[in-house]
Amino acid sequence: MSDLKNIKEIELSSSTIIGSGIFKLFGVLFAIVILIIAGIYGGINAVTGFISIACTIIFGAIIFGVFNTFTQTYLYNFFSKKLSPISFNIKDNKTIERISALPAAIIISLISLIILVICFLASNFILQMLLTSIIQIMMFSGQSNLALLLYQYFNVFSNPLSIILVLIGSYITIFVTVAISATLYNELSSKILQIKVKLSSDGNYTSLDYVKPLNLAIISAIIALIVSIIFGMVIALYTGSFLIIAINGVIGFVFGFIITSLIAIFYNYLSKFVGPIKIKLTD
Repeated sequence: MSDLKNIKEIELSSSTIIGSGIFKLFGVLFAIVILIIAGIYGGINAVTGFISIACTIIFGAIIFGVFNTFTQTYLYNFFSKKLSPISFNIKDNKTIERISALPAAIIISLISLIILVICFLASNFILQMLLTSIIQIMMFSGQSNLALLLYQYFNVFSNPLSIILVLIGSYITIFVTVAISATLYNELSSKILQIKVKLSSDGNYTSLDYVKPLNLAIISAIIALIVSIIFGMVIALYTGSFLIIAINGVIGFVFGFIITSLIAIFYNYLSKFVGPIKIKLTD
């Protein structure tokens, strides 16, 4: 018999610490891949030149990880008090059998929209200064036509109507993706396999001590495959190229498996040293 649990609150410090740690490990992994590629194609000199870039990637991953996980957790705790919190059915404190699709879609899409707005405002300010310098350099070097083209493109993408349409489109896409993913999990969990976790009581909170990587990776890959095929079909209707359906499906499956398995592995590793995420559950 399974128990219905509501995620009423996520402890802010534990989430931020382990979340930023996962981003850091992804940054380190990405930096290593870049150095290996640089070494293969450019030798030791290229590796030396790319070391500063690798360090920048790792530092950027840590900064963005702190911002992203802190903001997501803070916003979730805010919305969970105003809206219906995300709930799930768990059996024996280790098998997640069902996830509430609608509350998950509403809250996650709202959080993603707010983070997207913040990132857009910050990047737009930086991009505006960068493009101004680039355009000035182009003008002085006699490339006025290219500078004008770049200026026109920037005006199109910085137009308020374009920004609003992008934000609305992003919200709808995230909402639909989360709703479909949760619904698919609820259908597949009883037929294929479920996400396995290990929970323990920690005062007023419940600690997420362990996530089974293989189960999470397989079910996530299957869901990513189906969702990618659906979006591929929509794109194919506009482009006329139905090959995009197969390409989307393969990319979704492979990346779904790799990314989620790494997240679970990194989480299990870090939780032993910095402590697990703590959540407040209610019946």
